[in-house]
Amino acid sequence: MPKRERKKKERATAHIFLHSVAPRKKGDVRGDPAIRRGAAGDPVADGPRSTRFAMKVSLSERAYVKLALHAAKHPTRDALGALVGRVKGEDLEVTDALPMTHTPLSVTPTVEIALEQFAHHACLDGDQNLVGLYVANERLGNVGLGPNVCVVADVIRNAAPNKNAIALVVDAEKLNDALLTETESTTEPKNHGLILMRRIGDGSTWETVGGQSGVVVVEPSTTRSAKALFASPDAMRSLVDFDDHLDDPARDWRNPGVDGMLAK
Repeated sequence: MPKRERKKKERATAHIFLHSVAPRKKGDVRGDPAIRRGAAGDPVADGPRSTRFAMKVSLSERAYVKLALHAAKHPTRDALGALVGRVKGEDLEVTDALPMTHTPLSVTPTVEIALEQFAHHACLDGDQNLVGLYVANERLGNVGLGPNVCVVADVIRNAAPNKNAIALVVDAEKLNDALLTETESTTEPKNHGLILMRRIGDGSTWETVGGQSGVVVVEPSTTRSAKALFASPDAMRSLVDFDDHLDDPARDWRNPGVDGMLAK
Protein backbone atom coordinates (compact mmCIF):
# COMPACT_ATOMS: atom_id res chain seq x y z
CA MET A 1 0.00 0.00 0.00
CA PRO A 2 1.46 3.45 -0.88
CA LYS A 3 2.66 5.45 2.13
CA ARG A 4 0.22 8.32 1.53
CA GLU A 5 -2.84 6.01 1.43
CA ARG A 6 -1.68 4.12 4.57
CA LYS A 7 -1.42 7.36 6.57
CA LYS A 8 -4.83 8.42 5.32
CA LYS A 9 -6.37 5.15 6.49
CA GLU A 10 -4.63 5.38 9.89
CA ARG A 11 -6.04 8.89 10.44
CA ALA A 12 -9.56 7.68 9.58
CA THR A 13 -9.25 4.71 11.98
CA ALA A 14 -8.00 6.99 14.75
CA HIS A 15 -10.91 9.37 14.19
CA ILE A 16 -13.47 6.54 14.52
CA PHE A 17 -11.80 5.22 17.70
CA LEU A 18 -11.61 8.64 19.37
CA HIS A 19 -15.24 9.39 18.48
CA SER A 20 -16.39 6.12 20.04
CA VAL A 21 -14.68 6.65 23.43
CA ALA A 22 -14.83 10.43 23.79
CA PRO A 23 -17.43 11.70 26.27
CA ARG A 24 -20.54 12.99 24.53
CA LYS A 25 -21.81 16.46 24.97
CA LYS A 26 -25.16 16.91 26.68
CA GLY A 27 -27.93 16.01 24.23
CA ASP A 28 -25.63 14.06 21.92
CA VAL A 29 -27.24 10.66 21.29
CA ARG A 30 -25.10 9.46 18.41
CA GLY A 31 -24.21 5.81 18.54
CA ASP A 32 -26.46 5.07 21.57
CA PRO A 33 -28.26 1.76 20.86
CA ALA A 34 -31.04 2.70 23.30
CA ILE A 35 -31.97 5.72 21.19
CA ARG A 36 -33.88 5.76 17.96
CA ARG A 37 -35.14 8.73 15.99
CA GLY A 38 -38.74 9.53 15.31
CA ALA A 39 -40.26 10.70 12.05
CA ALA A 40 -39.22 14.28 12.75
CA GLY A 41 -35.65 13.24 13.54
CA ASP A 42 -36.00 13.83 17.30
CA PRO A 43 -34.39 11.26 19.61
CA VAL A 44 -36.87 8.77 21.13
CA ALA A 45 -35.87 6.42 23.95
CA ASP A 46 -36.55 2.71 23.51
CA GLY A 47 -36.04 1.98 27.21
CA PRO A 48 -38.71 0.49 29.49
CA ARG A 49 -41.83 2.59 29.95
CA SER A 50 -43.26 3.57 33.30
CA THR A 51 -45.86 1.20 34.76
CA ARG A 52 -47.85 4.18 36.01
CA PHE A 53 -50.40 5.05 33.36
CA ALA A 54 -53.27 7.52 33.46
CA MET A 55 -56.48 5.74 34.41
CA LYS A 56 -59.99 7.10 33.92
CA VAL A 57 -62.70 5.81 36.25
CA SER A 58 -66.18 6.70 35.01
CA LEU A 59 -68.74 6.55 37.82
CA SER A 60 -72.43 6.23 36.97
CA GLU A 61 -75.18 8.18 38.67
CA ARG A 62 -76.51 4.99 40.27
CA ALA A 63 -73.14 4.02 41.74
CA TYR A 64 -72.35 7.49 43.09
CA VAL A 65 -75.75 8.01 44.70
CA LYS A 66 -75.77 4.62 46.42
CA LEU A 67 -72.30 4.93 47.93
CA ALA A 68 -73.05 8.50 49.02
CA LEU A 69 -76.33 7.43 50.66
CA HIS A 70 -74.58 4.52 52.38
CA ALA A 71 -71.91 6.83 53.80
CA ALA A 72 -74.46 9.41 54.93
CA LYS A 73 -76.75 6.82 56.53
CA HIS A 74 -73.92 5.60 58.83
CA PRO A 75 -71.81 8.71 59.53
CA THR A 76 -70.27 7.30 62.74
CA ARG A 77 -69.46 3.86 61.36
CA ASP A 78 -67.32 2.34 58.61
CA ALA A 79 -69.49 1.91 55.52
CA LEU A 80 -68.08 -0.56 52.99
CA GLY A 81 -69.38 -1.71 49.62
CA ALA A 82 -68.37 -3.24 46.30
CA LEU A 83 -68.23 -1.63 42.86
CA VAL A 84 -69.65 -3.30 39.74
CA GLY A 85 -68.56 -2.38 36.25
CA ARG A 86 -66.58 -3.09 33.11
CA VAL A 87 -62.88 -2.98 32.32
CA LYS A 88 -62.22 -0.85 29.23
CA GLY A 89 -58.56 -1.31 28.43
CA GLU A 90 -56.75 0.51 31.23
CA ASP A 91 -59.92 2.35 32.28
CA LEU A 92 -62.94 1.36 34.35
CA GLU A 93 -66.62 2.03 33.89
CA VAL A 94 -68.38 1.69 37.26
CA THR A 95 -72.09 1.10 36.75
CA ASP A 96 -73.35 0.22 40.24
CA ALA A 97 -72.43 0.16 43.92
CA LEU A 98 -73.46 -2.68 46.23
CA PRO A 99 -73.51 -1.68 49.93
CA MET A 100 -71.99 -4.42 52.10
CA THR A 101 -71.43 -3.54 55.77
CA HIS A 102 -71.74 -0.79 58.37
CA THR A 103 -70.35 -2.76 61.30
CA PRO A 104 -66.72 -3.24 62.41
CA LEU A 105 -65.15 -5.15 59.55
CA SER A 106 -63.45 -8.48 59.97
CA VAL A 107 -62.73 -10.99 57.25
CA THR A 108 -65.44 -13.50 58.15
CA PRO A 109 -67.66 -15.92 56.24
CA THR A 110 -70.24 -13.10 56.12
CA VAL A 111 -67.93 -11.00 53.94
CA GLU A 112 -67.09 -14.03 51.80
CA ILE A 113 -70.80 -14.79 51.28
CA ALA A 114 -71.50 -11.16 50.40
CA LEU A 115 -68.68 -11.04 47.83
CA GLU A 116 -69.82 -14.34 46.31
CA GLN A 117 -73.39 -13.08 45.90
CA PHE A 118 -72.20 -9.71 44.63
CA ALA A 119 -69.97 -11.36 42.00
CA HIS A 120 -72.82 -13.59 40.85
CA HIS A 121 -75.12 -10.57 40.58
CA ALA A 122 -72.53 -8.67 38.51
CA CYS A 123 -72.12 -11.56 36.05
CA LEU A 124 -75.87 -11.68 35.42
CA ASP A 125 -75.70 -8.31 33.70
CA GLY A 126 -73.63 -9.02 30.59
CA ASP A 127 -69.88 -8.55 30.75
CA GLN A 128 -69.71 -6.95 34.19
CA ASN A 129 -67.57 -7.90 37.18
CA LEU A 130 -66.63 -6.66 40.61
CA VAL A 131 -64.04 -3.97 39.85
CA GLY A 132 -63.34 -2.49 43.25
CA LEU A 133 -64.72 -1.29 46.55
CA TYR A 134 -65.62 1.91 48.34
CA VAL A 135 -65.24 2.77 52.00
CA ALA A 136 -66.32 5.66 54.21
CA ASN A 137 -64.32 5.55 57.43
CA GLU A 138 -65.98 6.32 60.75
CA ARG A 139 -63.35 8.89 61.76
CA LEU A 140 -63.65 12.24 60.01
CA GLY A 141 -60.47 12.94 58.05
CA ASN A 142 -59.44 9.29 57.79
CA VAL A 143 -59.06 8.74 54.05
CA GLY A 144 -56.96 5.57 54.06
CA LEU A 145 -57.61 1.84 53.88
CA GLY A 146 -57.46 -0.21 57.07
CA PRO A 147 -55.81 -3.65 57.10
CA ASN A 148 -59.09 -5.59 56.83
CA VAL A 149 -60.34 -3.35 54.02
CA CYS A 150 -57.06 -3.98 52.18
CA VAL A 151 -57.66 -7.73 52.44
CA VAL A 152 -61.12 -7.35 50.89
CA ALA A 153 -59.69 -5.05 48.20
CA ASP A 154 -57.03 -7.65 47.35
CA VAL A 155 -59.67 -10.39 47.04
CA ILE A 156 -61.65 -8.28 44.58
CA ARG A 157 -58.52 -7.26 42.66
CA ASN A 158 -57.29 -10.83 42.28
CA ALA A 159 -60.61 -11.85 40.71
CA ALA A 160 -60.99 -8.77 38.49
CA PRO A 161 -60.11 -8.88 34.76
CA ASN A 162 -56.38 -8.21 34.39
CA LYS A 163 -56.37 -7.43 38.14
CA ASN A 164 -57.65 -4.01 37.17
CA ALA A 165 -59.50 -2.90 40.30
CA ILE A 166 -59.73 0.23 42.44
CA ALA A 167 -60.66 1.47 45.89
CA LEU A 168 -62.64 4.68 46.38
CA VAL A 169 -62.33 6.33 49.77
CA VAL A 170 -65.10 8.75 50.69
CA ASP A 171 -63.89 12.09 52.03
CA ALA A 172 -66.94 13.01 54.13
CA GLU A 173 -66.17 16.72 54.28
CA LYS A 174 -65.70 17.05 50.52
CA LEU A 175 -68.74 14.86 49.83
CA ASN A 176 -70.79 17.18 52.02
CA ASP A 177 -69.44 20.18 50.10
CA ALA A 178 -70.30 18.47 46.80
CA LEU A 179 -73.90 18.03 47.90
CA LEU A 180 -74.21 21.60 49.13
CA THR A 181 -72.46 23.48 46.34
CA GLU A 182 -74.13 24.55 43.12
CA THR A 183 -71.19 23.68 40.85
CA GLU A 184 -71.67 21.09 38.11
CA SER A 185 -67.96 20.37 37.60
CA THR A 186 -67.22 16.74 38.44
CA THR A 187 -63.72 16.02 37.17
CA GLU A 188 -61.80 17.08 40.28
CA PRO A 189 -61.71 15.08 43.54
CA LYS A 190 -62.76 18.18 45.52
CA ASN A 191 -66.03 18.20 43.58
CA HIS A 192 -67.21 14.65 44.22
CA GLY A 193 -65.60 13.76 47.55
CA LEU A 194 -63.89 10.57 46.36
CA ILE A 195 -60.23 9.59 46.58
CA LEU A 196 -58.94 7.05 44.06
CA MET A 197 -56.56 4.33 45.27
CA ARG A 198 -54.86 1.53 43.36
CA ARG A 199 -52.38 -1.25 43.88
CA ILE A 200 -50.02 -0.85 40.95
CA GLY A 201 -48.07 -3.72 39.45
CA ASP A 202 -46.59 -6.03 42.05
CA GLY A 203 -46.75 -3.41 44.77
CA SER A 204 -47.85 -4.62 48.18
CA THR A 205 -49.72 -1.48 49.21
CA TRP A 206 -52.71 0.47 47.96
CA GLU A 207 -51.67 3.97 46.94
CA THR A 208 -53.56 7.18 46.36
CA VAL A 209 -53.40 8.19 42.70
CA GLY A 210 -54.54 11.29 40.90
CA GLY A 211 -53.63 13.87 38.32
CA GLN A 212 -51.62 12.22 35.56
CA SER A 213 -51.97 8.77 37.18
CA GLY A 214 -55.74 8.58 37.44
CA VAL A 215 -58.96 10.51 37.66
CA VAL A 216 -62.54 9.81 38.74
CA VAL A 217 -65.27 11.29 36.57
CA VAL A 218 -68.97 11.20 37.42
CA GLU A 219 -71.89 11.92 35.10
CA PRO A 220 -72.83 15.62 34.93
CA SER A 221 -76.32 15.07 36.37
CA THR A 222 -75.12 12.95 39.29
CA THR A 223 -74.62 15.62 41.94
CA ARG A 224 -77.99 17.13 41.10
CA SER A 225 -79.70 13.73 41.49
CA ALA A 226 -77.88 13.06 44.76
CA LYS A 227 -79.01 16.40 46.17
CA ALA A 228 -82.61 15.62 45.30
CA LEU A 229 -82.49 12.19 46.96
CA PHE A 230 -80.74 13.49 50.06
CA ALA A 231 -83.58 15.96 50.48
CA SER A 232 -86.02 13.03 50.59
CA PRO A 233 -86.34 11.32 54.01
CA ASP A 234 -87.34 8.08 52.30
CA ALA A 235 -84.20 7.73 50.19
CA MET A 236 -81.75 7.18 53.04
CA ARG A 237 -84.12 4.84 54.88
CA SER A 238 -84.59 2.76 51.75
CA LEU A 239 -80.84 2.18 51.27
CA VAL A 240 -80.08 -1.44 52.25
CA ASP A 241 -76.67 -3.06 52.76
CA PHE A 242 -75.82 -6.73 53.22
CA ASP A 243 -75.80 -6.34 57.01
CA ASP A 244 -79.42 -5.16 56.83
CA HIS A 245 -80.27 -8.10 54.58
CA LEU A 246 -78.87 -10.57 57.12
CA ASP A 247 -81.02 -9.00 59.83
CA ASP A 248 -84.10 -9.09 57.61
CA PRO A 249 -83.87 -11.24 54.43
CA ALA A 250 -86.88 -9.42 52.99
CA ARG A 251 -84.69 -6.31 52.57
CA ASP A 252 -82.92 -6.38 49.19
CA TRP A 253 -79.23 -5.38 49.09
CA ARG A 254 -79.57 -4.74 45.34
CA ASN A 255 -81.58 -1.64 46.27
CA PRO A 256 -84.35 -1.63 43.65
CA GLY A 257 -86.03 1.10 45.71
CA VAL A 258 -83.17 3.54 45.14
CA ASP A 259 -83.01 2.54 41.47
CA GLY A 260 -86.73 3.34 41.20
CA MET A 261 -86.23 6.78 42.73
CA LEU A 262 -83.44 7.55 40.28
CA ALA A 263 -85.60 6.47 37.36
CA LYS A 264 -88.32 9.02 38.21
